[in-house]
Amino acid sequence: MFRRARAGMLALDSVRSIYRGREFLPDLFGLARIRTLSSKRSLMENLSKERESVIVDRTSHDGIAVMALNYNMRKNALSKSFTADMAKAVSELEKDKKSRVLIICSLIPGVFCAGADLKERAQVPDDDVPSLVGGLRALFQRIHLLPMPTIAAIDGAALGGGLELALACDIRFAGVLPHCQIGLIETHWALLPGAGGTQRLSRLIGEAKAKELMFAARRLTALEAAKLGVVNEAVKSYLLPDEWKDSPALYRSFRYADELTTKGPIALRLLKRAVNEGLCASSLKEGLDIEGECYKELVHTKDRHEELPYSSSAVSGLSYSAKHRRLIFLLVDALAHDFVRRESDTYPVESLYEMKSYGKDALGIRWLSSRRSPIEHLSTKKETVVLDRTSYNGIAVMALNHQARKNALSKGFVENIEKAVNELENDKSSRVTIICSLVPGVFCAGGDLKERAQVPDDDVPSLVGGLRALFQRIHLLPMPTIAAIDGAALGGGLELALACDIRFAGVLPRCQIGLIASHWAVLPGLGGTQRLSRLIGEAKAKELMFAARRLTALEAAKLGVVNEAVKSYLLPDEWNESPALYRSFRYADELTTKGPIALRLLKRAVNEGLCASSLQEGLDIEGECYKELVHTKDRHEGMCAFMERRKPIYHGH
Repeated sequence: MFRRARAGMLALDSVRSIYRGREFLPDLFGLARIRTLSSKRSLMENLSKERESVIVDRTSHDGIAVMALNYNMRKNALSKSFTADMAKAVSELEKDKKSRVLIICSLIPGVFCAGADLKERAQVPDDDVPSLVGGLRALFQRIHLLPMPTIAAIDGAALGGGLELALACDIRFAGVLPHCQIGLIETHWALLPGAGGTQRLSRLIGEAKAKELMFAARRLTALEAAKLGVVNEAVKSYLLPDEWKDSPALYRSFRYADELTTKGPIALRLLKRAVNEGLCASSLKEGLDIEGECYKELVHTKDRHEELPYSSSAVSGLSYSAKHRRLIFLLVDALAHDFVRRESDTYPVESLYEMKSYGKDALGIRWLSSRRSPIEHLSTKKETVVLDRTSYNGIAVMALNHQARKNALSKGFVENIEKAVNELENDKSSRVTIICSLVPGVFCAGGDLKERAQVPDDDVPSLVGGLRALFQRIHLLPMPTIAAIDGAALGGGLELALACDIRFAGVLPRCQIGLIASHWAVLPGLGGTQRLSRLIGEAKAKELMFAARRLTALEAAKLGVVNEAVKSYLLPDEWNESPALYRSFRYADELTTKGPIALRLLKRAVNEGLCASSLQEGLDIEGECYKELVHTKDRHEGMCAFMERRKPIYHGH
């Protein structure tokens, strides 16, 4: 058994290595990409011969601007003169309307930026230090607000102010190299991060982890930084061409920047603005309004009209890289499936855990098999949106069934969704709602672009605004909502899922998940820029949206876009094509045993509390919700059941 398990693990490692190689070399064997990036390497080597401490190259890389830090004497320490040179470069970039993306990198081996120039700082009078640091903070904020997407290529130490510079960028890649140390280490010198680090790191990885790192002046490796989310990715050099071994992060930055040059440039700039300003808004509603204004600016652009003739069936064709990802997924899944089936009497610990999670217990298969037949009955209905609030004991099901257009958000289909939402808003008996699809291989294909092409430009903002308002109503439904994603959820389809409280995705070949609007020179206009950024953090959300990335269910679960990726081979045969729906019913059944009023008030406390202007205001909202709960019969039933050591029976009053 152990020999077979080891063989399986070796096979999986081989597949992972192939997959990693494909990530870096997307064309056949990667030869064309290596040649292109080799020419970029030679251009970078030419830049290193320049004498300026900050070099801006906006012409050599086909829409990619490069700001190279080259203060060799002081290892890119932030001295007064070096900072002044950076400010000049930023002034150029603020006026630049041609560059589609900016890479900030270092030409000093082993160093990205060493932080403040403490030797120079020691000579500055105490009264002048706040204005000096304030100027640096303002400069980094200007970098953060540059109109184009910005990437920090960290191939060496980024400490103190060096990491604060990287945090001002939208995306960060770090090379797995011996000298690559990353951290805000100011407390070691009796200082605090003063150039934006306390705020940006806390927003990026969360208050608790940020405090842990900053209090202890922790230095992280690239792999540790990627695991915590300080950088988007740690790039290993052994998979790269020899000339890039010392600068893997720069290689990855050029690769990612090349992707962005194929997207709509105006859409990228407005997408960035929507995320930046939306995350600073006082509420999600205000953030959605900002997104709407950005979308409105985009409507009359020529780039947007370039995408309209494309078929609304975004799921009909896979990109080259997506096809290979699917092929590799199938190979991995086949290996895993074979291993589990052969070792049926001696499951690995992970499989036993998964079986417990998915309900392969003595009763789980039987009672969920009874749930399958009503779902199959729903698929015989002719309505494009089928709402069933009676068949599942407190679980409402809203099934999308627009077979002809793969659930694309056409005008008639959206009107039917709106009718269903009207019913659910007034529904006091349903304890949880599941939104699923009855169209094989598709959850929702996003906007109906064929129909959209016929809409006059002046009418598009109100059309998109109406959809955004509808998805916000789904977000504000009183009961918990679950999206069961057993197929493609692209563009507006993912935005619909993001409006739900919980998302489960099936590990299936056609399950692709992503906000791919920038590929068609538009931006996610139905709440995606705001919800995805709040869900997985600004940096990861920007990385995915800028590049119009399509994720598998496993990738989406790893990033936190969905709560769980559900594997089908552990489920009863009748659920193999809809594992996410199976998991949704399992979770919904759990919720039906909880206090229904408590669930509704809990949801309200979280939704409204996260939109509060301060923690204190959020705590007050929680207090008001708890106050409403105190006099309910359900609460007294819960107390009695606890004292009598029995299961509580709740009635929702």
